[in-house]
Amino acid sequence: LAELQTLSVGRDDRVLAASLLNRAIVCGNMGRHEQASVLAGEALAAAEHCGSGDLASRSAEVLRTSRTLADAAVEALWRASNGGDGVAVRRLVEAGVDVNRAHRSGWTAVMFAAKKGHLEVMQHLLQHGADANMTTPEGETILIFAALKCRADLVATILAFGPELDVVSRDGRFALGCSAALGDLDSVRLMVECGADVNVVTATGHCPLLLAIDSGHDRIVSYLAGRGVDLRRNLPMGLPPLLFALRYGNANMLQTLLDAGAQAVWEPALQPLVDQTLGLLREAGRIDVLRLFEPLMGRT
Repeated sequence: LAELQTLSVGRDDRVLAASLLNRAIVCGNMGRHEQASVLAGEALAAAEHCGSGDLASRSAEVLRTSRTLADAAVEALWRASNGGDGVAVRRLVEAGVDVNRAHRSGWTAVMFAAKKGHLEVMQHLLQHGADANMTTPEGETILIFAALKCRADLVATILAFGPELDVVSRDGRFALGCSAALGDLDSVRLMVECGADVNVVTATGHCPLLLAIDSGHDRIVSYLAGRGVDLRRNLPMGLPPLLFALRYGNANMLQTLLDAGAQAVWEPALQPLVDQTLGLLREAGRIDVLRLFEPLMGRT
């Protein structure tokens, strides 16, 4: 368009309108309906400016047709991406379909592909301009979708396109937290190595360490500890990590935290909760947990 406008210096608007309209028709014949609609809109504006009713009428017709066909092409791209139809996706992308146009649900083609785990389709869309940082109306990103599927291959592919790593959805989900909660150590490593914040805390108080302890994934707790997670910061309810793990009676988790340097230090107000928890563990016969924890309190 810029090139045409430059060449049209000294020409009247009618010549410019005719040139733009011809370009729009050519693009339409090539299946590039998005580009055709843009050119037809410019042709219509130029035709109306010079008062050429015939050119304005023809431009308006091409514009309506192009928009209708562009809408249909984008709809086809959404369906193909959701269904994992790589051949159709490639054909539509090559035809110039807008890969970042949102579906009525607020989702783009790459979101459909990531949600369904269609790796090759997702990668092709990203390689052709799909935005890895766009969010659904719920605030979810394709990186969150990949983490929820426990697909390190999806995560690695998305990370190659430089997404924002610590986006939190409206319901409090974030990619690193999802992988930590699901025990996907490979994905956790990939994200942390790319700069994900191991100490990120959501508005609800959730953080990767809490989610890993809560789900019993001691290997992830060990990895996070080695990558700078703050073991001194209290988790929800004001509990330090060691006490949070104690409530689950998981001896392996307690040992992992102790090996990582977690301290048995808490506010005096928490002592009744500690005593109650230890009492329940005694009743349950959890000698393995008691042997680990009671010496930390100076007990035998």
